[in-house]
Amino acid sequence: MIIGDQTPNDTGTQGGYGSQIVLNHDGTVTGMDKDGNFALAYGTDSAHRPIGQSQSQTDMELSGVDINNDGIVDFVMHCTNVVANDESFVNSTGAQSNNENRLVVVNGTDNGTWEVTQIVENVFQRNDTDPGIGNGVAMTWADFNGDGYLDLFLARGNESTTTASGVANSNAEYQSRIYFNDGTGKLLFADPNNDGIGNPTGLYNFGDTLAGGSSLAVDWNHDGKIDIIELLGMPGNTGGITAAASTGPINLYINTTTGSSVSFVTSNLLLMVGKTTIGSSSDPVTGAISIDLDFDGAKDLLVFTSQGHTQYIANTNKVEDGTSLHARMLDKNGINIFYGNTVQLIDESTGKVISTQIINPQSGNQTNDSTALVDFYGLDASKTYTIKLLSGELGYSWTGISPGASNTCYVFTAEGANQINNASDQGGATNTIGIVGTGYNDTFYATQGTDIYNGAGGSTNISGVKYWSNTGGMDIVDYKYANTTAITVDLSNTAYQNTGFGTAKFVNIEGISGASGNDVFTNSGLDNYFEGRGGNDTFNLTNHGGHDTLIYKLLDSTDATGGNGVDVVNGFFVGTYEATADADRIDINSLLNGYTASGSDGYAAKYINGVATINTGDDISNYLNVYFDGTNTHVQIDKNGTGNYSDLLVMNNVHTDLATLLANHQIIIG
Repeated sequence: MIIGDQTPNDTGTQGGYGSQIVLNHDGTVTGMDKDGNFALAYGTDSAHRPIGQSQSQTDMELSGVDINNDGIVDFVMHCTNVVANDESFVNSTGAQSNNENRLVVVNGTDNGTWEVTQIVENVFQRNDTDPGIGNGVAMTWADFNGDGYLDLFLARGNESTTTASGVANSNAEYQSRIYFNDGTGKLLFADPNNDGIGNPTGLYNFGDTLAGGSSLAVDWNHDGKIDIIELLGMPGNTGGITAAASTGPINLYINTTTGSSVSFVTSNLLLMVGKTTIGSSSDPVTGAISIDLDFDGAKDLLVFTSQGHTQYIANTNKVEDGTSLHARMLDKNGINIFYGNTVQLIDESTGKVISTQIINPQSGNQTNDSTALVDFYGLDASKTYTIKLLSGELGYSWTGISPGASNTCYVFTAEGANQINNASDQGGATNTIGIVGTGYNDTFYATQGTDIYNGAGGSTNISGVKYWSNTGGMDIVDYKYANTTAITVDLSNTAYQNTGFGTAKFVNIEGISGASGNDVFTNSGLDNYFEGRGGNDTFNLTNHGGHDTLIYKLLDSTDATGGNGVDVVNGFFVGTYEATADADRIDINSLLNGYTASGSDGYAAKYINGVATINTGDDISNYLNVYFDGTNTHVQIDKNGTGNYSDLLVMNNVHTDLATLLANHQIIIG
């Protein structure tokens, strides 16, 4: 944990100084201690000011970021002379800087030490020694130019790139700017002496006059480029912004960059709620978060003021299904530990990194995030992607990830599929809530070990209307890593159960996806979703009370059943899906090659005078055949519609026919 100091000049009155680097050795507060590898001594003089440091310590602006993409989180900070022996210096050269507006890049290493690798002078606005509490500027990191490295946005800063400008509170200081990463883990700068110290170069200046403080990086219009939201700062007695400047708009900068030509278009988000300004000297903006409050896939905005006034701005840009990926990343024990790490999205068809983001961004002032979520937009539904978390030497990757519905999310744990780790309170572990999902409809990937999968909330669609519940939705545990191992899962069992691929406890989990073994699934009595995949699977839908869906996807185009084997279902309940609480259904839409339903409602049959009747001219009978053998009903399929059927599913002790299942909407075909 790295702690900055908003008022570093108060050491004399407070009896100490606030800046610290604290090491976590054993996961307890009592086991923490101060790190002596960066600032070597922590003594104070008679005025209680720090003495003996080898480096200036963390100051009023501070952020964590993996600036060089090496899997180790670094920190970047503003360093004024008041918290050091009047200097910062580059470790490798010994070159010193006394510039009060300097930005210092400190790289973490794999041996527990810290190394100052770059000092960029004339970056930050303030060089006074008595800042108003809370009025620092957020350090917002994102890949604004698409080169795969994280750049820095500041809502205000030094007026000049070559001379410290003091605290003029001028429009030039209020102007927003981006400091670009040079692709080697340094910000672009002029280094005339080749000693790691210099002035910034290559900035993008926004030309605005908003006296900013908070800022957020978010793809507001979902085109795959990172946009910026800038909010007002807080006025201080001697620095930051003036009282008059604490009223103004909320600037949205839409990223219109093309190739190497960086550009943004500015608008006022407050116009969306019928306002033009927010904030005042007596009620300044204190912070903001961008979060998807209605779980429609688009991140909304919440703005806070000192007097407790909250402004909600809904993002009305629609996220089309199949164009986005939401992902939550936790450690092997289900703990949210990744702060400031880089996350890459790789197009598997080209091998290229198409998006780079930061997880749990820690901007230091007003806008920190701890959701463990990253959001990728502007994707191609026909492609698969790899998500890579840069952490440690090798990092963690999840392959074959497809964009889904806008309200779905993947939940990953950073571990190998066959590693035995416990995200639970078993085997000496202490996580009593397990791997927790989101308010989206989550997909978890099961691994070995003893784990609790907690789906949390989610959404369901009833007659075209979305309903959200804090314990509902369609949260799925996917056992694809089990490969040929047969799994057995009973969703009515609320205790730990041996699945054949680890031990699991399911909380607020509504669905299970199997692997290629002969799996056995049992429903819970609520609405459940089962995807058996390969193997000859058994579905026990014997706990009645909810709608259950059996889903089939194309796994092998050369196989008669699409690679799904021949499955058996016990307890399949026949009835009109919308009107019968127990009615179950089969989703075979992705198996039908070239078929289009004849009905305008997307179905192939309806009831006419109480009789289930297939629509005249509909050719579904070329693709599907249903027959009763005297005891059981067989659902057969020909993927290509030639009438050469193969068994896909046997409904034990059920007597029904194709027209009835279609008219009941119990077979999804489109």
